[in-house]
Amino acid sequence: MKRGWWEGQAEALGRAAILLRTAPLVTAVVTLVLATALALPATMAWIGAGVTQWFGGQGTEPQITAFFRQKLAREEALAVVQRWREDEAVARAVFIPREEALARLRQTDLGAAIETLPDNPLPDAMTLVPRRHAPQDVAELQQRLTAEPGIEAVQVDTAWVERVHGLARAGTMVAAALAAWFALGMLAQTYLAIRLQLVAAAQEISVLRALGATDGYIGRPFRWLGWLQGLFAGCVGAALWGGLIAWLTPPFDELARLYGLGGFFPFPVWAGGVALVAAGAVLGALGAEISLRQFFRASA
Repeated sequence: MKRGWWEGQAEALGRAAILLRTAPLVTAVVTLVLATALALPATMAWIGAGVTQWFGGQGTEPQITAFFRQKLAREEALAVVQRWREDEAVARAVFIPREEALARLRQTDLGAAIETLPDNPLPDAMTLVPRRHAPQDVAELQQRLTAEPGIEAVQVDTAWVERVHGLARAGTMVAAALAAWFALGMLAQTYLAIRLQLVAAAQEISVLRALGATDGYIGRPFRWLGWLQGLFAGCVGAALWGGLIAWLTPPFDELARLYGLGGFFPFPVWAGGVALVAAGAVLGALGAEISLRQFFRASA
């Protein structure tokens, strides 16, 4: 029985291949449309992931500056810095002595004004980079630093953090919406393509039913047809996507170099290609199944 099942599947697959070859132009157009529906949202997701990676890289991390009290001894300040270095919420903490801060300030436009002051007015400071960059995590860390006895003031660019995460969140939502939209479009296109094949074979299907053939047997070639269309579309979509990535990577890498950011490589191209092929096959099979069920229900 198992051998008969495999033979039946092989026969249905052969019939599906024949159906694809009967109208090569239509098959090519449908495949290209489906491939485009797969490649475009994948490209948007790749760009969005790369931009998010940029903002998470060195030089674009949220930074918190804590200013120690003027009367706090240097040893006590260093002990506070060491304690925060060991905190699980902190990626790194750097102590900035008041002498170093003054030297940096002298190199700015305020250097001449600083020279007129008799003493160094700047306190010792500490800069921290949070381990988690979400706005609520940064705000929580800011509150904890403010409650530290030896710290006078805490400064953090919360607006910058919110802008970065808002941009990343918006990009993710746009990519997800596009993927869902194009997936629905691919389902509709596969549904219509299989529906046309079923309508064209309506007379043959009626004869098979009269001879006692089951709906499962009749629909088997069309299920394979939807799967093959989706698989071919996934392969073509992966090729299109790979070409787009190869074309877009150099200018994005150049942009990263100009702004001192990391390389633009959000995730491996081969992983995206495999995902596109799998998504195409699944969506093609699903669209064919929906079309078959609706056709059999209407013709029952």
